[in-house]
Amino acid sequence: MSTIRSTKGTSRMTRRSMTACVESMERRLFLDASELSVMIDSSTLPSAVSDRAPLTGKMSLTVANNSGITQKEKVEVGFLIANGALDVVGRNYGVLKALNTLLSLGNGKSQTFNFAINIAKGKLADGVDTIYAVVVDPNNAYAQSPPGPSLTVHPPMVTLSETENVLKLPGSTTAGVKFSVTDQVAITNSGTDPSTDALKIGIYATPDGIPADGSLMTSVSRTLVISPDKTLTVPVIIGGIPKLSAGTYKLVTQVTQANGTITTTDPSSAPTITLTKPTTGINFSDTINSDTPAYVTEPLDGALESLSSLLMAMSIKNTGTAANGEDQFSLFASSNPTFDSSAVQIGGPLSLSLGLIPHNGLRNFNIKFNTIDLNDYSGNEIDRYVFVQITDPTGNVTTASLGKTLKVAGPIT
Repeated sequence: MSTIRSTKGTSRMTRRSMTACVESMERRLFLDASELSVMIDSSTLPSAVSDRAPLTGKMSLTVANNSGITQKEKVEVGFLIANGALDVVGRNYGVLKALNTLLSLGNGKSQTFNFAINIAKGKLADGVDTIYAVVVDPNNAYAQSPPGPSLTVHPPMVTLSETENVLKLPGSTTAGVKFSVTDQVAITNSGTDPSTDALKIGIYATPDGIPADGSLMTSVSRTLVISPDKTLTVPVIIGGIPKLSAGTYKLVTQVTQANGTITTTDPSSAPTITLTKPTTGINFSDTINSDTPAYVTEPLDGALESLSSLLMAMSIKNTGTAANGEDQFSLFASSNPTFDSSAVQIGGPLSLSLGLIPHNGLRNFNIKFNTIDLNDYSGNEIDRYVFVQITDPTGNVTTASLGKTLKVAGPIT
């Protein structure tokens, strides 16, 4: 406090005393976030998550002021992820969660922030990231926490296995017949993520338990959701047996995932079925009635030619039970008048559906083979006996002969 006194002229006058107080102002400074410290307190996020699943959990962080002065300003606080060291200046990070808030901290004070993390599925890229907490002021000064927990984002970990149960499967049947049985295919997911993509389910009749060595009986596609450690049973109807040779076959189920992963049921425990030929099965009697060969000039010797195609009129008589389906035709040439191991296949196989041929029924038809070149460039005429081998729908094989030799290569005449 101070007293101010004043006099004027010869008369003395005392004025009213006045006092003045000088107040010292509190020291203040705009926020500099780099003067703060930030720490991750807790996290309930998983350490790993599928890129097809949402990322959810709770996290908390604490911002502390030990700068020696009061810090007050609008800031942004939150959690970032980085693949390696965090580079805030280079903006090499992803944002898990952040908020804008007014921060007012006296020296030695701190404030805790709680966040609910909810990242939709498909928003995170595969890789291993580290989580950091940050606080940033409007001037882009910032403070970051030490490296926090890691987060691994990976493709779905789906591990499928299958078992099957074929209902009312006969022990034996005739090859090529139609019937209807149901295969209860149980698919188990022992992975850590749900299986959500479409699955292709194929059932094979195979002699050795390997689908690639067998024939596909039926195939279906199903979009299924199979949770981890869960099993889903898919009924698949089998409508018949393929046209296979007589013998015993294992029924093996193969499941193909969208990423190409293939799993199969255990061949050692696969159900089996025995295919037999019918007691009065199809018995074709085959004849070749005529031939119309076509020749082409040899490219290396214009004086030579070789057989290029053969249009044949044929007839088939069915001396067995009624037959219906496709027959396979192959053309052979041999130096012997009877069909044996010396025969060389020069055309086919060709598939031809002759329609329903009843018992003792006869079918006349034409069939054309494009042939391979048997010329040895010797200049000699090459004659061969010609045979057509026919495989009927049940696997029976018969052979028809032209009954005479045919020029297959030689000089142009």
